[in-house]
Amino acid sequence: MVGENLDNQTVTTVSTNSKTIASSKLWIIFAVGLLVRLFLAPFMGNPWDMYVWIQSGRDFLEHQINPYDILYYKSISTGSYFAWYGYPPVWFFSIIQSYFLYTLLPWKNYELAYLSIKMPLIAVDLLVGYIIYTQLRRKIGHKVALVAASAYILNPYVIWISAGWGIHDNFCAIFTLIAYIAYVNGHPKTSATSLGLAIASKQYSIFALPAFLLFKPKTSSRLTYLITTALVPLAVSLPFLVWNYRSYLFMLEFQAFRNPRGVTYWGALWLLHGLRMYELEDYFIALSWISIPLMLVTYGLIAFKALRNQSGKTDFLSALLACCLVYFLFARNINTPFLVWICPLIVISAVSQRTRWELWAYALLSSLFMLYLAVYEPLPEFWGVMFPTAYYRNIQLRAFTLGIGITAVIVELFYFIKLLRKF
Repeated sequence: MVGENLDNQTVTTVSTNSKTIASSKLWIIFAVGLLVRLFLAPFMGNPWDMYVWIQSGRDFLEHQINPYDILYYKSISTGSYFAWYGYPPVWFFSIIQSYFLYTLLPWKNYELAYLSIKMPLIAVDLLVGYIIYTQLRRKIGHKVALVAASAYILNPYVIWISAGWGIHDNFCAIFTLIAYIAYVNGHPKTSATSLGLAIASKQYSIFALPAFLLFKPKTSSRLTYLITTALVPLAVSLPFLVWNYRSYLFMLEFQAFRNPRGVTYWGALWLLHGLRMYELEDYFIALSWISIPLMLVTYGLIAFKALRNQSGKTDFLSALLACCLVYFLFARNINTPFLVWICPLIVISAVSQRTRWELWAYALLSSLFMLYLAVYEPLPEFWGVMFPTAYYRNIQLRAFTLGIGITAVIVELFYFIKLLRKF
């Protein structure tokens, strides 16, 4: 009996010590992630985007100006889409409260304004990392959960998008992550609400919706989930629809009909423009709309695979990631911050299933998107150093960015095929 008690005490002590060590390492990861972000946030940002965030917050609070009105009327007056605030309202609500808190500070400068706007983004990054840790700790232990949390929190690409650039794709990441966790734990209303908030942050989050509908057992439950998800962005948008529905609906048009660009093969349009093949540009833009039927066919393939084999939660995560990747494979516009949306899901999938190739795909995609950003929008510009126009007109540069985009799509296609084989 004495020996058994000693053994039990030893096991308990070792378990307690391992938890204490894991907890201290977690604090170190969070501290490093926070400090790096706080170092970057006040001093750099996408010059135009940060100007838009600050100015739109000031216009709304001081002059009650609708940001969608500026987008709408400026676009009409110039005859082309004017790059102003062009997203659903969730991020704008964050801008409003950030700018309001900034006005309460005794000092006023751009550094504090930048930091105020980015603080919610920094908080969301850390919260996502904590959610990843807590979810995986229960299933596979502290050590592996720490690796997963650090893979997100300390990812240079993720850090740069929120603290360097200052854009809100991690809002989509956290809401989609919560939607996934609530779904697999049997809370469909919470899941649908959270997914609705993701869509109300950036519209591309809607591409995750088919996965949530596929795994519902009944048509009625699918309809309920769909309606709940749709009501959230509608409710969030209602004040602006009442204020001026034309300008708000124009925002949706603005996002849908912009010319192809970004980390994709559709980015070839930029190269064609540089080569002055203007007639081919129009044909290429028309061709790019083939992305819609391609997406529908691919979703049909996912549905066929998923409905044939609904064996558990692992299959659902694979199907969810596959649905999200449909957007990256075929969408006409893949801007460099978009990958942040699925980073938490990739980390959870890779670590929970111990698939090393998935971690390599995560690292490679993060690197490719970061490389594209560094070339297409040189990082010194985030410090206010403007590059000469000749830099952007360089044909080799445009061909190089197209090569990065095509490489990223190849990695995404490989990842997509591997996911399909999981369910």
